[in-house]
Amino acid sequence: MDDDEYLNKLVGKASEDVVKYGWYDCVDGFKQADVDMGSAFHRKLEWMNKAANIYLSDNNKMAGFVGKFAEDCEISYDYGKQLNRVRKVGCNPQNFSSDAFKALLSAPEELREEIVSSGKPMTVAEVKEAKEVHNEIQDAPEFKDIKQSYEDKELDIFDVVDQVKTRKASMPVVPSYNINEAMGAIKGIAQMYGQQYSGTTRDAAQVLLDKIMEEHDTDDIGLSIARDYAKWFLSLKSVIDLVGPELEDFLSDKPNLIVVN
Repeated sequence: MDDDEYLNKLVGKASEDVVKYGWYDCVDGFKQADVDMGSAFHRKLEWMNKAANIYLSDNNKMAGFVGKFAEDCEISYDYGKQLNRVRKVGCNPQNFSSDAFKALLSAPEELREEIVSSGKPMTVAEVKEAKEVHNEIQDAPEFKDIKQSYEDKELDIFDVVDQVKTRKASMPVVPSYNINEAMGAIKGIAQMYGQQYSGTTRDAAQVLLDKIMEEHDTDDIGLSIARDYAKWFLSLKSVIDLVGPELEDFLSDKPNLIVVN
């Protein structure tokens, strides 16, 4: 078969799949197979548990169990140790793939138990996200209220993940800082203000103040954010205060424009 024939065969097969299945049919099929693998993994652990009980009864000890079991099952000793570690965790969810279950093993015990007891199937990515969010809310002040609701059992971990994602989406995204780009942006905003704004300075000042204080009275998080913006704006004002006199002179005398503190 030459290259053209092989390509035509692949194109034909792809066309058949497009007719029979949609993209999400394939995604759903894969996810179900992943869950099925998790059920098979669970059954392996059940058999290993039974074998461990027999070994303990026969030998009055557990030393040597993994080596014996791995040898007789014709699996590697390392794989046997991995299975044994999973077996001893004490939570073997049937609706998890083996990879999702492995990701769950490193979660804090209370989180692991909550996820398993929920009965909700989860992918590896979802398990990792739950662990990351659980860790993130512990010390981040912007999620203090969410953490409190979680500790009060008003939210479960799935609600927490959704609320953290929603809050992050509404938070300002701060790009990597470059002083030249930042000051260039300020220059551009000054140009827009000077050329296009036709209202009074007092009105503009009130709009700025309202913007900085936005949502300051909603909760402790809103107040903290507003105070941060006020602090940042005053830091910028100190730069403008230094530049102001030089620019005033420039409009009349055109000096060397060196900022002197």
